[in-house]
Amino acid sequence: MINRAWLFIALFLQTPAIGQDDGYPPGTLAPSVDLQLKKVAVQVPPQFADRVPAGLSLNMPQGFSASLFAAGLDGPRFMAFDQNNILHVANMAADQIVALPDRNHDSIADEHIVAARGFKEAHSLAFYKGAMYVADTDEILVFRDMDGDLVYEEREVLTELTSPGACCANGWHTTRTIVIDEAKEKIYVGIGSPCDLCRSSAPTKAASTDPLPPSEEWGSILEFNIDGTGKRVFATGVR
Repeated sequence: MINRAWLFIALFLQTPAIGQDDGYPPGTLAPSVDLQLKKVAVQVPPQFADRVPAGLSLNMPQGFSASLFAAGLDGPRFMAFDQNNILHVANMAADQIVALPDRNHDSIADEHIVAARGFKEAHSLAFYKGAMYVADTDEILVFRDMDGDLVYEEREVLTELTSPGACCANGWHTTRTIVIDEAKEKIYVGIGSPCDLCRSSAPTKAASTDPLPPSEEWGSILEFNIDGTGKRVFATGVR
C-alpha cells in the first residue's frame, strides 16, 4: 500500500477558499454542487523523490497547495503536535510513536525519532501538560520525556480499556481515538463496534453471525478524568 511507503501531505492555504457550504438541504450526504476542486501536483522535495510514486496529485480548492513533509513511515495513522509544536505520528504498523522535528522550519522533517514503542495498535495520541497520551487497543498510556530529547523514558498505564472491543479476536475496529478536553480535564476515547452493520444490542463477531455479549460500550465514546478514573459512557451509536 502506498501509505506504507510515504507519509504526509501538508496543506497550505494561500488565499481564502470559496465557501461551498450554503444551500445543502438537511440530510445531504453527497453534495451535488460543484466544489470547484482542481487537480494540483504535490511538491516532492528532492530527498523524497526516489521514495514516493511519481505524479502525485490532490484535488483541492482554489488557493491550496500541497508538499510532502516526511516519508518512510510504516502505516501512519493520527498525528498531534506537542507543546513545542513538534509533530508526532502514530506509526501503527511498526508499533511506534514517531517524532518529526523541523528545526530549520523548511516544512520538511529533519529526522524520524522513535518517541515510544511497544504497542498493539497505537492509533491516536494527544498531549497535555507536557505528557503524551496514547490510546492503544486495551489501555490508555501516558509518556513523559524527562530530558527533552523526544524519546519518552517514562511509561505509565493510565487505565485499562475493559470494553468488549479490547480483544481483537472478537471483531473489527480495535483501534482507539483519543481526545483531551483541557478545560474540563477530561479524556474521551472512541470504542469501535465489532462489525460494520450490527447493533450494540445484538453484536456479532466481525464478518460473521456469531453472537457476542451485548454491551453499551460497543460503538461508544468513553469519558475519563485526566487521571484515568471515573469512566462512563459519554455517547453511543457510533461505529
